[in-house]
Amino acid sequence: MPINNPHDRFFRSVFSEKEVALGYLTTFLPDTILSELDLSSLELENNSYINETLQEHFSDVVYRVQFKQNTKQKSHEKQNEIWLSFLFEHKSYPVEFIYLQLLQYIVNVWANLRKQKTNLRLIIPIIVYHGKDGWKIQRMEDFFYLPNEHFKQFLPIFDYVLTDLSAVSDARISQIRKNVKLYNALMALKHSRNLRFILDNLGLILANAEEYLEKQGGLNFFRTVIVYLSSTTNPKKSEFLQSVRQLNPKLKKNVMTLYEQFVQEGIQKGIQKGIQKGIQKGKIETLRQTTIRMIKKGANNGFIMDILDVDEDFIDKIRKELTLS
Repeated sequence: MPINNPHDRFFRSVFSEKEVALGYLTTFLPDTILSELDLSSLELENNSYINETLQEHFSDVVYRVQFKQNTKQKSHEKQNEIWLSFLFEHKSYPVEFIYLQLLQYIVNVWANLRKQKTNLRLIIPIIVYHGKDGWKIQRMEDFFYLPNEHFKQFLPIFDYVLTDLSAVSDARISQIRKNVKLYNALMALKHSRNLRFILDNLGLILANAEEYLEKQGGLNFFRTVIVYLSSTTNPKKSEFLQSVRQLNPKLKKNVMTLYEQFVQEGIQKGIQKGIQKGIQKGKIETLRQTTIRMIKKGANNGFIMDILDVDEDFIDKIRKELTLS
């Protein structure tokens, strides 16, 4: 069940959930930063700030959060808000000139805020990377020849928070199992290109997912994970079903229910695609014969119109022909 840009879609979907974002921040942000943030004020910023230039590399999910109240804050009340930008590097290899692209992104955000006549926000870029090759960390000054330290003042010096999943062990990810959604999401991202691992360890990737299945939105999140794993590896039906049989009864039941829905959706899409292709080639007779079979099976006009995307006059004409024959 392949879909376009599965990594990007999955990242945006799961990290747009506040529960997942909170779990990430408390796990991966440095304590010196985390201790200054009032995470109870965390809110998703609905806009995306990725332009066409950066779309090739990143997708973004932006959160707003307040600094904790302190005695020094009164003179900076209008600048109390900080933005946390989750940037997903969806290529399979790290970006060489990451600082240049991050700078483009940050300036783009600030430019948008100025157009809205809004105060600028401090931005912390958070990169989540899941490529096969490890991320090589380089500082801005590494890209320039500087005779001495005095020349650094002419560089836009800033940093980013990196999570390189290729360097994060499964044992480390397992330490955050109390945030089940984040655990399932990171395991899925890390192993998304390894079909053998997914088939052999589906239960490990989906561990404890039953905890949120009964909660509001839980089934949709679970479906997102299953669709993502299936789209990135495209397993054979027999192998996938064999892997599912190893799951605990509750997870097995939910995966099988979703699988049956996927199959049915695939059939319906196949019908629609075939019909549209037939129409484009002028094969109206194929459409007519399909309509006749559906009429004979007792389908009403509304059902036929929905499935075949034809108008009611077309169906009525065929019904009349069948009555006269």
